[in-house]
Amino acid sequence: MTRFKLWRLQEGLTQAQAAQRLRIGESTLAMLESGRLRPTSAQQERLRTHFGDLTDSLFDSVSERIEVAP
Repeated sequence: MTRFKLWRLQEGLTQAQAAQRLRIGESTLAMLESGRLRPTSAQQERLRTHFGDLTDSLFDSVSERIEVAP
C-alpha cells in the first residue's frame, strides 16, 4: 500500500471523493494508489497544495500493519 492510499483511507474518503478533492480522474487516482503510475509534473503541483513537500514520499510503499477505521 502506498502512503497516498493510506492518506485516503485515514481521511475516510472513497476513491471518487479523493479524486474530486484532488482534481484528478478516478482511474488516475487508482493507478497512483497502486503504484502503477507516477504523477505528472502538473499532478504533482496539484498534490503539493494538499501535501506540501511530502509529495515525493507519497508513492512509497508502506509495509507495516496499519489499522484503518471503516
